[in-house]
Amino acid sequence: MSLPPVPIYFCHFRDVSEMRIDSVKQDVWRDLPHAVLKDCATGQKPRLSTTARAFWTRHSLFIRFDCEDDSVVATMTRHDDPIYEEDVVEVFISETGNIETYKEFEQSPFNVRFDALVFNDLQGNVRLDKTWNAQDWRSNAITKGENRVYVWELPFSNFAGGTPEVGTVWRINFYRVDRGTAVNDDLYLAWSPTGEQNFHIPQRFGMVFFVNLLT
Repeated sequence: MSLPPVPIYFCHFRDVSEMRIDSVKQDVWRDLPHAVLKDCATGQKPRLSTTARAFWTRHSLFIRFDCEDDSVVATMTRHDDPIYEEDVVEVFISETGNIETYKEFEQSPFNVRFDALVFNDLQGNVRLDKTWNAQDWRSNAITKGENRVYVWELPFSNFAGGTPEVGTVWRINFYRVDRGTAVNDDLYLAWSPTGEQNFHIPQRFGMVFFVNLLT
């Protein structure tokens, strides 16, 4: 299957000093581009919609997932439990452009989190360092009708180079796993489809440009 070029996302700057992550009604999320997640293997439209949005401030990267959700599969309670075996949203980030080393962030519907450094030789061998923990990462999971909303703040202190400059490009992919109630009903979704049911294909990470339309 021929995959399209990796997608591009323009991450807008927002001039806010403090940001609540327990509400989805804030104006700061308005007018941001939406990254639409598709079937990870085929690129087709899935039965449940998922979008991601992001913006940046002087101190942090903020990410929001909006997910249609018809059931919840989440039983794990401890940090760095293998929550990817149940319902989860995920973001893989290479801020350096070196796709052989990147950071993995995950959140369950009950706000259980997983984070790790990933070492990928691009030949199918992937090693996770779960001793690495993102500092001051804030997250929340909010139920909104039949939708579930995940909101994150990731301080730039967790990334090489700190706060990016305007025009900086990071390699990122947004993912979601939704465990279905029927056999073969699981969803594996990606902003930039990988061509297979495998998220660890960093060659397919999209390109996120940090822009500031306020200047």
